[in-house]
Amino acid sequence: MVFAADAVYRSLAYRRSREWLAWSYDHVPGFAAVSETGYGLIARHRKFASAVTRLLWGKEARRPTYVWARSWFLRALGVIYLIAFVSLWSSGRTCRQQWDLAVNQFLPAVRGQVGLDAYGLLPTLCWF
Repeated sequence: MVFAADAVYRSLAYRRSREWLAWSYDHVPGFAAVSETGYGLIARHRKFASAVTRLLWGKEARRPTYVWARSWFLRALGVIYLIAFVSLWSSGRTCRQQWDLAVNQFLPAVRGQVGLDAYGLLPTLCWF
């Protein structure tokens, strides 16, 4: 015979994250009795339980999906990346010249001062 809470746990067991409920109902001593008592209490006072649910979560008790927020966030992030790459592309030649000048002067000076320890002190691909 299937009882009310047992039926709820069996239906929730189709989600892997909720399988533990059905297992607990079958194997944990007292879990079934407490579950059935709680289910009966809620069932006998449905209007009160519904009012509490609306008070805590509002009329819409489903979990929010955040689809809209995620969509706009990803679009905004894409625009930010676009602006960054366009900015880098437009100033690329000047930056590359300044970078080459800094690397070509700084790294040999460090190697001249420190010796072979410079490779460990300043680990960078610019040594190549």
